[in-house]
Amino acid sequence: MPDRMIAFERALAGFPAEAAALLRAVPSRGGAIPAAEAGQLGEWLGMERHALMVALLPLATAFAHTPISGFAVGAVAAGHIGPDRLAALYLGANFEFAGESTALSVHAEQAAAANAWLAGETGLSAMAASSIPCGHCRQFLYELEGARSLDVLLLRGGSARPRSTTLAELLPDAFGPQDLGIATGFMASRGDGPRLALDGPHDAVHLAALQAARASYAPYTGAFAGCALQCADGAILVGRTIENAAHNPGLAAVQVMFSRFNTSPLRGQFEAVRRIVLVERATTNTQAALTERCARALAPQAAFDYCRADLSPTD
Repeated sequence: MPDRMIAFERALAGFPAEAAALLRAVPSRGGAIPAAEAGQLGEWLGMERHALMVALLPLATAFAHTPISGFAVGAVAAGHIGPDRLAALYLGANFEFAGESTALSVHAEQAAAANAWLAGETGLSAMAASSIPCGHCRQFLYELEGARSLDVLLLRGGSARPRSTTLAELLPDAFGPQDLGIATGFMASRGDGPRLALDGPHDAVHLAALQAARASYAPYTGAFAGCALQCADGAILVGRTIENAAHNPGLAAVQVMFSRFNTSPLRGQFEAVRRIVLVERATTNTQAALTERCARALAPQAAFDYCRADLSPTD
């Protein structure tokens, strides 16, 4: 069995056969567990939502890619609670770029939130992590609309029973988007993203990166960016910019893209990446050099293409 599968299979072994069979599909869904299946898991395991999120943390942690620190962290985010009282769950884990600065690391809570966003969620109702959320993650999560009421599940002293608190309690006197005149958070899409356009010929990978750029969250710089990678089997995965009022906890599109790749069936197989495309509307800053550097660090065999996008003349 490949090394990348051992931790995942070991985590699955901790669940009853019926639940493990359902959870085996998590990588093919980018770390997502649809609401109905999350409800089914809760029934099978006799757990309410928060307890289930904690039970899933070992599975989330199995996705960690930590060549620098060796310290694996997993997180589980719950999406909006529907009229049926069910919510989809999203797994994420910390991701590090070997040979690069630890400042490029994607934290587990960031990964879980980004996976939820890429799956179409417009907000979160709860977050659990295998380690207490650091200040970096608390600030990142404060970019969410309704962040103050976000339930955060804390595990202390090896206890399997979480203590529920709110992000407002974990981050008092916080500085966030409202302080800079931004009314909505990074997940709260209103369908009013920038209408970006590309000049010249483009293919499916360019278009995927363009769509990601259009859906990115860049209210502070206006430097909307999307990144797409294509694997040897033709599969295309994307990432989008997530800016933050405090800047540093934000994520570049390439970080989100590789974090998403890390929860796919190909996690760890960076040699399978054939192409990487960055599409951005550069303003006061650009992600071009950073993206190419990250691409070279993880997938030096992949062709890299940079495309500048402009606002559509129809706007």
